Amino acid sequence: MKIYLVKLESNVDGDVMFNAVPCATIEKAREILAGEKETILNESNHWSNLTEDDWKYVDKTDEEDHFYVNDMTDDFWEDYYIVEKDLEE
Repeated sequence: MKIYLVKLESNVDGDVMFNAVPCATIEKAREILAGEKETILNESNHWSNLTEDDWKYVDKTDEEDHFYVNDMTDDFWEDYYIVEKDLEE
C-alpha cells in the first residue's frame, strides 16, 4: 500500500524545524501542501510582509508537489514536498 508524506522543513532565524503529514492519497497530500503554502505566505510575519522589491531576492520553486522559498537576504527558508512511500505492515 502506498502512502504520501508531506514533508515540511522550515528555517526561521537559524532554528530549523521538520514535520511530516502522512496522507492516504496524492490528492490529499497536494491539498495539505497547498494549504501549508498559503498559510506560510499569508500568515507568517516574515513572508507576508515582504515587498515586491524584497521578492526579487527570494529563490522560489512553486510546483504541484514541491514548494520552496529562500530569502537570500535573511536566514529564512521553507521547503515543502511530497514523498511517496510504501506502508510497511
